[in-house]
Amino acid sequence: MNYRAILSARAEADIRAMPAALAIFTLRQLQNLEASPTALSRRSHFPFRQHVQIFNFDFRDNDKYYIVNVLFQYGDDETTLYIADAPWVEADEMVGMIYKWIVHSRPSHPANSPVRSFHANPILRR
Repeated sequence: MNYRAILSARAEADIRAMPAALAIFTLRQLQNLEASPTALSRRSHFPFRQHVQIFNFDFRDNDKYYIVNVLFQYGDDETTLYIADAPWVEADEMVGMIYKWIVHSRPSHPANSPVRSFHANPILRR
């Protein structure tokens, strides 16, 4: 079942401010998100707002590198995705690699955090 993405005014403004190639790519990524939001997103974390999902991706256009973070919530009707924001940043490739490493090395849920698991396990505390 596909969801339907509804853009907030803020998300629309974010996409309008993007370079044309990035905006087109972002709209295509939103179509992918509509098809599979649970596989492509995870719960948001600092520095983003809480109680939303985050879907992030990067885009390279010639010598420019962009990082996009789409923040959204599931609708109560279970068929709608409310896109709150689509903040983006132009970065050099090294910053992009570091960002991807940080984002993808974070636990998906705080309960799965290795630090929390360490303290919860009495054998590891010795």
